[in-house]
Amino acid sequence: MVPAKVSTDSKIAKTIILTVYFGGHPLMKQLAAIGAMVLAFVHAIEPLFASDDHQPKAPDLESLARAIAEADEIPSATFWPSIRLKSFDPSLSAFVARRGGPAFGAGVPTDQACGMQHFQMKLVGKGGAVKNEFAILLDPQTPGLPTKPKYLIARTAVLHVDADGSPRAYHPEDPFGDKSCKLSPGPSGGYVSDRPCAIDTFSDAGVHVLDPTQELKGKDLRKVWPGLWPRIRDGIAKPIELGAMPESLKAAYYGFYDEERGARTFFKRDIIPSTADKLPCIRKPTSRFGGYFVAATSLTHKQNVPGIDIEDADQIAPPECLPQSWLDASTIPFFVLPGSPFGQIKPGDLVAAYAVIGGKERLIFAVIGDSGPTQSFGEASVALIQLLRTGSLIPIASNRDLNSWDRKMDVTILLLGNTLDVVGPQFTHRAIQTAGRSELEKWNGGTGDILKRLRACSSQAPLNKGG
Repeated sequence: MVPAKVSTDSKIAKTIILTVYFGGHPLMKQLAAIGAMVLAFVHAIEPLFASDDHQPKAPDLESLARAIAEADEIPSATFWPSIRLKSFDPSLSAFVARRGGPAFGAGVPTDQACGMQHFQMKLVGKGGAVKNEFAILLDPQTPGLPTKPKYLIARTAVLHVDADGSPRAYHPEDPFGDKSCKLSPGPSGGYVSDRPCAIDTFSDAGVHVLDPTQELKGKDLRKVWPGLWPRIRDGIAKPIELGAMPESLKAAYYGFYDEERGARTFFKRDIIPSTADKLPCIRKPTSRFGGYFVAATSLTHKQNVPGIDIEDADQIAPPECLPQSWLDASTIPFFVLPGSPFGQIKPGDLVAAYAVIGGKERLIFAVIGDSGPTQSFGEASVALIQLLRTGSLIPIASNRDLNSWDRKMDVTILLLGNTLDVVGPQFTHRAIQTAGRSELEKWNGGTGDILKRLRACSSQAPLNKGG
């Protein structure tokens, strides 16, 4: 590529050529004439390589930006991930039940002990494409009327792990979550690292680096990022104004352009929020997790919760970063709802997670704390997965440790709609367990055995392989 400085350099070259031509030896005049021809050629091809602002051609960047937005399932003014229903006959084979069957009608009922109906849930992405399908149970729905489920049950063979909201989720010096560190118990719970060691990766945070229109991943990102991040942090790489952002990314991203490197970096704002100065939110040195990105979740506490960091929010991060508002995936059990709210079920509603592990029944209550892409139904905070499997929270040192919890487990998930206001102003573990037990007792009919109805539904719910 022709250097961006070529216009300035060519002016200097012209001056030298003219000086040599009019005041030099005949041989020097010949060399000057050759130089003029080369300079003319450079001027002819320069427009093919650089625009007025020395940025890559818009069509190339827009095409890549669109691919990023589609991969991350970014909502827009005309699109939001959605859920569709089809009636589901559990007596059919798995293939026919998922891909065939009649359009939405009366769901096949379970027995009276469960009191639900079988449906097939389609997770729909952009363009109406079906990303995935799952067998579910809903409270009885009336054909011909809008679908407004209040309760949803799904049985899945795996819970995928989510780290968003954790103060150690992402760190600019550990984009792959593969650095080692020593963990020690924090004064307010959780674990504090002695050096940067993130538990999740940039790819999960929606961070994309383009150099200039090729997205960098793996070893290429590992090579470029250590030099690029300080330029973003120190304000050398300038924020990309909204008007200059590719259309596909305007709604969900903010970005930076490094003119010297020709690199663009985009941050997904609903995972890593930005400051008033348009920089990524970073925890201050006074925080117990200084240097880590502030990681966000769809659901926020109604009142600040210090969590495992210090109590003074102003000493954690800039106030616009809301460092005490997000749900910490490492300490708070929550479930991820794909796409938009579904009927009467929305972020903040209560969840009951039930499993039989080692011959023993386990029951943990959670909230719908985050929204996710339409590819999967069965993602949960690492705290929910750990509590369900072991009954306690286990320290996690790296992304490899985090992914070790992403393994098969037969789990029945019950989503309890219209319960957002039951928990209280703070979604703490204790508040969630207390409110969840109360709501499950109501759904169960107030009988002595709190698991009676859920157990009956679990035995009739088809097992989804997950995805």
